[in-house]
Amino acid sequence: MRINFHTEQRIKVNNSRIQSIIFLVIFILPLGSIANTFDGNPSWPLCGRVSEKTQEESGWKAGDNCPMERIGSPLHSDFPLSSTFGARQLVSDSYRYDFHRGIDIPTPTGTPIFAIADGIVKKAGANRGYSDPVIVLRHFPEGYTSTNCRKIGGCYHSLYLHMSVVNISENTVVKKGDLIGYSGASGSGFEHLHFEVRKAQSDDPYSSWQRDAIHPLSLLPYANKSENNMSIVVEEASQMATQLQVTVILSIPMSELDLSSIEAKIYDNQTGDLISQPGNTANSGGLHIAPTLYNLTVANREYTHKNSSSVTWGSFGSGGERECPYHAEHKISYEANIHMDKASEYNHQVGSFNGLLIAPNHYNANSNEYLTRYTFSHLIGASGGIGESCIIIEATDVQGTVSTATHNCTNE
Repeated sequence: MRINFHTEQRIKVNNSRIQSIIFLVIFILPLGSIANTFDGNPSWPLCGRVSEKTQEESGWKAGDNCPMERIGSPLHSDFPLSSTFGARQLVSDSYRYDFHRGIDIPTPTGTPIFAIADGIVKKAGANRGYSDPVIVLRHFPEGYTSTNCRKIGGCYHSLYLHMSVVNISENTVVKKGDLIGYSGASGSGFEHLHFEVRKAQSDDPYSSWQRDAIHPLSLLPYANKSENNMSIVVEEASQMATQLQVTVILSIPMSELDLSSIEAKIYDNQTGDLISQPGNTANSGGLHIAPTLYNLTVANREYTHKNSSSVTWGSFGSGGERECPYHAEHKISYEANIHMDKASEYNHQVGSFNGLLIAPNHYNANSNEYLTRYTFSHLIGASGGIGESCIIIEATDVQGTVSTATHNCTNE
């Protein structure tokens, strides 16, 4: 079943629409505000692929820092990317489902890498926590002069993995655009830079663990289309006992790869009211169980755990101060990806966790689109059943652009 998608479609559904907007503000804005506190004009880690240009075109010479005119410019991005933040098939591990916490930038070994913002070097070179040489820089929110992460509500960290050469040493200061090293290849032989941004929270302000990862494109400058940047197709909608199941296909152009969230909303066609979904209310521990709003950064933060001196793996277990509702799945020893990488028992290429099936197609830098199927299986429909249930799917990118698809809605 194919439904035409509409960008920023306005649907009149009484006061329930206002309630929905309020929910989105509460649930999403704390993450959206991240971009407003980081450096407002960061450099891309490859400086817009400056090394691939001739000296005559760019004015850059080998060994130079990133030219100032390229810093903060959406005209000088590091696209094309071979992988973005979120669901993918991991080629190096039999194409299994994988939640990717950064972006992969394919580039030949020896490509110069630059600091995206001013910071302090926390890791440089070989590190037991990473398979390949890594650089981790600590950054402080824009406008703050203090370097005390606790006083400023949590620091940012940028991470550069698979480095072949590291030009800097730990605890030194770097400036935005400084040349910090050269790219290499992963263990599979794939030449690329894996890049992440991590934002610590105020209750753990020095943290730079995997759960702190945010979408890098929420900070880096790139050309974002104001409309029609994502295509949504409602593939199937069915009634299963008292709940609805909806499968949608989301396609994103490879020139953007900036999905922030996707949400399924159900309205009653008779009354126009938004139907409350219990999973959208956090439990006592602040976690959402089977929500109909899948925000990539929120999901990663809630269900990627830690094992540090301040936040232990055990604290997420039974009776722990951060008890996870799925703690029965935990291993005895720490495993960061126990939830976010969980695959369906029927297909290792499909993610299955927290009430959602996620089936990404394989893609790379030469693909035309990034296509993923999402199946929401815990939806509460109208009292009249699926025939009286208006289904609205909203996909939002990191800059707040919304694309919408509707199915069976009579009050449009």
